[in-house]
Amino acid sequence: MKIIIIDDELYARKALKEKLTNFCPDLDIVAIEDSAASGFKAIQQYDPDIVFLDIAMPVESGFDMLYRFKEINFEIIFVTGFDKYAINAIEFSAVGYILKPINPDELVRAVRKAKQRISQKYENKRIKNLLDNIRHLTPDNFRIAIPSMTAIEFVNVKNIIRIEGMEKLTGIYIMNRKRMVSSYNIGKFRKLLNDHNFFSPHKSHLINMDYVKRYLREGVIEMIDGSSIPVAKRKKSEFLEIMKSMR
Repeated sequence: MKIIIIDDELYARKALKEKLTNFCPDLDIVAIEDSAASGFKAIQQYDPDIVFLDIAMPVESGFDMLYRFKEINFEIIFVTGFDKYAINAIEFSAVGYILKPINPDELVRAVRKAKQRISQKYENKRIKNLLDNIRHLTPDNFRIAIPSMTAIEFVNVKNIIRIEGMEKLTGIYIMNRKRMVSSYNIGKFRKLLNDHNFFSPHKSHLINMDYVKRYLREGVIEMIDGSSIPVAKRKKSEFLEIMKSMR
């Protein structure tokens, strides 16, 4: 998860960074900012999952910065030395409210709660996608939810050219965009796409038969994106039968 720290105090920034590194090592700190203005720009640039936000900052407070967003798509953990701001924090539905000096146990609890809320958001998106698929169940608009390294993306099946298994990850090649990398293994995609004209010519490959360009007799499939996919010997006859039926 991508994290941004926004605090005008140098010592506070260093202390929070150190505690996050020691107690929440799985978090990726992508930016550390010293003002609301620079923090606002960093959030727009990095699209973080969680923002650790100081409230009382000169020129523009943490709340002033939040009011500038039309929509807040990140979780907020307020970090401040002023307990009087608690009510305002609740109004903003803050995940956590940590008083300075930071207690490691409180920090870990706040991060855990943020992760739970982010996970719930992803699950809600999955459910919405399921309902959309059921409501508009046609081959042209069927989508699947694919977890990438930073989010869950909803991809139209008909736009997937091919899928390639990599070490512990999977590469998805989609029409008119760069390769997408997913945490799903290729076996998961075989199940998801079993009824959508996909074929697995090799244990590390899954192809959309609509995008096959030609078959070379040495046992290689050429796809429309220029890739060459090997065909395992045991899969050759099955592939050729499918190709015949598509004529």
